[in-house]
Amino acid sequence: MVFWKRSPDPRARLRERIGEYELPSFSTSAISTLSLLRADADMADIAEGLLADPGLTVRILRTVNSAGFGLRHEITNVVSAAKLLGRSRLESLVLTAAVGESIPAPTGFDNEGFWQT
Repeated sequence: MVFWKRSPDPRARLRERIGEYELPSFSTSAISTLSLLRADADMADIAEGLLADPGLTVRILRTVNSAGFGLRHEITNVVSAAKLLGRSRLESLVLTAAVGESIPAPTGFDNEGFWQT
């Protein structure tokens, strides 16, 4: 006769390790933009959602106007920037920005120096 040993509750073990720590959440504009991107919405609607977050808007415009895109003229319209980036790159940028904003920097860590390296 074989008796199965009951495995410990993973949630109880997790609570034991992290205590009352709550994971940070994404901003409302990032969540709405990501849901619009995944719902295959029109780029104008997605750009309108991006405009709700000025930091995200600047990051997108900065990316499109970078040397990597090699454009001859500066893009200042968010709709045009979103179309040039495409859904995949736009989703990556929004996720990167959302994660960067939601995770607090550890104390004593030189974040700027890390990224420059």
